[in-house]
Amino acid sequence: MDLIYGLQFLVLLFAGLLAGAEFVVHLALVPSIRHLESRAKLTFRRGLILKLRILIPCIFLPVLIPAIALIFLSETPVQPTLHYSALACLALWIALRIVGTVPINSATLEWSVESPPADWEARVARAERFHIVGVLAAVACFVLLLLEILPNH
Repeated sequence: MDLIYGLQFLVLLFAGLLAGAEFVVHLALVPSIRHLESRAKLTFRRGLILKLRILIPCIFLPVLIPAIALIFLSETPVQPTLHYSALACLALWIALRIVGTVPINSATLEWSVESPPADWEARVARAERFHIVGVLAAVACFVLLLLEILPNH
């Protein structure tokens, strides 16, 4: 297996994992949390944040680094427009996480489960709007990479 093929494999594998994780969190876990009572909701959310803040970087970095490396190691990406569009979607995903998700997650970890801020659920709901677009960006990144890489193998 040559280096380019290996990098393409890594990019597709981890882009798929990232899109899948985002999809499941947004469409399964977040709606399920809404049905819990307030204290359980916050406790579950905190536990989820503690796991995902380790897991998600372990998934997204193996997308980002090889995708950038492919630009420099191959003469040109297989389909440059698709490759750069996928990277733009990944950059959007990163920006949305930095602006929308990281601040609310950091705040959530600081709140007391026994006495959280009165408006904590409204603050979380506002941040969820960023999450929706982030899910779409992660899925679009994966689809664009599939369209770029798979037809050539």
